[in-house]
Amino acid sequence: MFRTTTATMVATVAAMIFGVAVSTTTLHAQSTAAPRHQHGMMGDPLQGVTLTPAQKVQIDSIREHYKGTNDAMRTQYQALRTARQSNDSAAMSAARTQIDANRKTWRAQTASEHKAIEAILTPEQRAQLKKNRHARAAHRKRAIPSQPQGQAPAPSQPAPTQ
Repeated sequence: MFRTTTATMVATVAAMIFGVAVSTTTLHAQSTAAPRHQHGMMGDPLQGVTLTPAQKVQIDSIREHYKGTNDAMRTQYQALRTARQSNDSAAMSAARTQIDANRKTWRAQTASEHKAIEAILTPEQRAQLKKNRHARAAHRKRAIPSQPQGQAPAPSQPAPTQ
């Protein structure tokens, strides 16, 4: 009986190890797949724009050129997010200072990236891109309504009357 139990346990452990190895290999294959461009909740602004293969190559090249700047920006915002989650006020202040110092440069580089991409599009494609950007801005405006400066947000429910 001892041999049967030992053999069963060995077989079970081997099956578990094999399962972990297969799932780890699958996860690794998924994580090393060709990187996708991240475009947030609203997706790629070029969605719905029919691009030629040459345009796709050019756009990938433009995005690759600006990748370092975009990665640096993401890293700094992630540092701010992490500091906020850990409630570390010194780290939050440092991250905000760093972000504020780089914001103008990032905006200029983002504008250059957009202009470079728009330069290779046809007028019809630029019109679709503009439409996508307007839809994205309208979505953001609905999601985050702006408040006039100096005023508190309106209460979500009316105050109870006595």
